[in-house]
Amino acid sequence: MLVLIRENRCRPAWLIWLPVFVVFALWGMFCQVLGIPSSSIEQFGLLISTVLLALAVLWLVSGWLGRFSGIASFFLAFLLMAIVGIIGIFSNFSFQWDRNVTPCILVYGISVFVLLLAIALTRRCCRKKFGAKRFLLFLLLWIPVFIMASILVYMGIFVIFEENLRRMILMVLFQVIISSSVMGIALYIILLPFMILAFRSGFYRRRLGRCLNLPAPAAEGGNLEAGQPENVGIDDIT
Repeated sequence: MLVLIRENRCRPAWLIWLPVFVVFALWGMFCQVLGIPSSSIEQFGLLISTVLLALAVLWLVSGWLGRFSGIASFFLAFLLMAIVGIIGIFSNFSFQWDRNVTPCILVYGISVFVLLLAIALTRRCCRKKFGAKRFLLFLLLWIPVFIMASILVYMGIFVIFEENLRRMILMVLFQVIISSSVMGIALYIILLPFMILAFRSGFYRRRLGRCLNLPAPAAEGGNLEAGQPENVGIDDIT
């Protein structure tokens, strides 16, 4: 995407590698500190790498996505990230079907859908009063909430058909809360460097503004009155 898209043939576009390197560095330190088994490192590493690749591609085409309406851009973004994820996961298995492919695709699909949904809802919450910290705080709220909702739906299907699980409903709920919180924070940490890049880099900041149709920062009079247009740039976020 750095070469194929004309708008990305510039030095600022290459900053997209910074969040990728940051997340990989954090993941490497996390594995060393906790001594995670190699099998788990390979499995989670695949998911992290695929999500990172999809986010990088999304950031590089965000200017193009900004041409479409909110709903259209959401589904186009999900379709794009789904294609990137499927190719990335299958390439790891030499494009052959494996019993581990299905859970990887399922977890990846839920992850990217939750990220996009959280960004969309955060954008809605910040449409009248926008600020970088406010945006990040709403993301920190919505990502774990949507992860928890997804896991509850998934576990609810098993609870309906498994009598043993119905007897342990409180334990199941406790496990859902813990697992969704951990997964939500992990996804937030993966997304955070990309959001910081979007806030600090003028190149990606303008794209974020066009793609999400965000108002100006609150510090610069971004507290829009009702009915005022929202397609104001965010060129000076601090």
